[in-house]
Formats: sequence, structure tokens, C-alpha cells
Amino acid sequence: MTEPQLNVVEQISPDMLKEFVTREGYHPSIHGTLASIDNYVQFGVPTGGFLKACISNDFKEAACRADMVNKLFLQDIAKYITNHMPAISQGSEDRYYKWCAAHQEIREKTEDKDER
Repeated sequence: MTEPQLNVVEQISPDMLKEFVTREGYHPSIHGTLASIDNYVQFGVPTGGFLKACISNDFKEAACRADMVNKLFLQDIAKYITNHMPAISQGSEDRYYKWCAAHQEIREKTEDKDER
């Protein structure tokens, strides 16, 4: 199976990404964690090691890196990733790094335009 092309990031509008951002139904204790996931999805902001492991589908690593709160809500975090993130942005470490890199390229293009 071939990996999807990440130039799709440029084709996803901010309005489309807003569809993914909803924390309703999730415990307030993990809203900060979910906000970090949302920043990753919307802007390609790299996460910490725990969330990188979750997003990369490495739940053994995630379980080892989780703090007390995130350990309690690991199943909810997994559901949030599955239900509120584009498939292209998750599932492997390679996809994680490509998603961040694609957003970095977009930021650099925007900065170049702004400087002109």
C-alpha cells in the first residue's frame, strides 16, 4: 500500500479542519491534551513524546510516557485521534513527521510571500 501524498495538507481548508476540533464528550482533564492534538492537526505543531507515540500508533510507547491523567484516559485519547484527525496525519511515525514537515513548508511559503 502506498502512502498518501501530503500535499493534501495544502488542499485542506481551515474550515474543513474546524470540523475535526470538538472536545464535547471528553473529560475536561484531558482538554489540554486534546488541544495539543488540535494544534498538531491544524498547524503541524510537533507534540511531546507521549502524543507523538499516540499519533504514531505506538501505544506501548504512549503507555510508558503517559502521565497519571493521560494513563487514565488513554482510551479516550485513542478515540479522539481516530474520530477527530484526518487519517493522513496519523498512524505511523513517518506520517507524523511528514505532517509536521508539510505544515512547516506551508509556513515558510507564507513567510516568503509576506516578506515580498
